[in-house]
Amino acid sequence: MKKLIPILTLLLVTLLVSSAKAITVDVTCDPWVISSPGGSTKIIVSSDVGGKGSITVMTPIFHSTSVCLIDVPAGGSDYKFYPDDFPGGSTLELGGYDVTVLLLGKGYKVT
Repeated sequence: MKKLIPILTLLLVTLLVSSAKAITVDVTCDPWVISSPGGSTKIIVSSDVGGKGSITVMTPIFHSTSVCLIDVPAGGSDYKFYPDDFPGGSTLELGGYDVTVLLLGKGYKVT
């Protein structure tokens, strides 16, 4: 019995460490810079773990926001075009737009 306890403890620790794997989420925009008012960009969200979430874009001057839902498959990606896929979205303001992705209960932000 005394030999069984260290083995069970080792198995439990191994299980806990392997279940605590970090989630990798990558957010990119193509192009990163919209060269003229009225242009668009493709926002791509990739993740090693799948899930449903959202992309929120905030404009640089008036800070208005528009939201689009995403469904990222495990080990894959989903993409949306801003402003076309975002209700009320617009690229008429000049400056840096904030893009926030909410996926698996965590937020990821790029500008």
